[in-house]
Amino acid sequence: MDSAVKFLKEKEGYIDTARLPTDGDRLTVGHGHTEGVKKGDTMTLDEADIQLRKDIKQRLPKINKEIKKFHSLPIKLQVPLFGEFFRGSLTTHSKTGSPKTITLINQGKYKEASKEFLNNDEYNTAVARNREGIRGRNIHLLTFLLPRTDLRTYRILRTLTTAPPKEEPR
Repeated sequence: MDSAVKFLKEKEGYIDTARLPTDGDRLTVGHGHTEGVKKGDTMTLDEADIQLRKDIKQRLPKINKEIKKFHSLPIKLQVPLFGEFFRGSLTTHSKTGSPKTITLINQGKYKEASKEFLNNDEYNTAVARNREGIRGRNIHLLTFLLPRTDLRTYRILRTLTTAPPKEEPR
């Protein structure tokens, strides 16, 4: 859980007073907490840390149900997968992401899943909605989904994101 906490704190940041990150989004406070949030809600950094751990514990059974072998995947893949699941862009119930991605992951078709994952409105409209950071997060996940032998694609994806993975493929 500590790896997910660290990852989500970095990617979600901290918001002390509830606000809409972008038009059409949900009210958010703390480290990406949205459930039951009302205008004017506040959260200290300590409260946000506690709430983030609660949110993770609440979502872990759900991702384990949707991605059949999630618990047995390498932690370096679990963390970005969970990050996208946490945001709501990687779920069979997603309105903005591609539900087919999970089907492909469950079939072990990671290269196809990586392509399908970017086939969604959230990614395609990120620049227009001033949410370019989403694109970097999406591509960061892809660097782990792609086969390690696909070095050319890996290197191209690394140039498209400001948050590449720390580990180079062998």
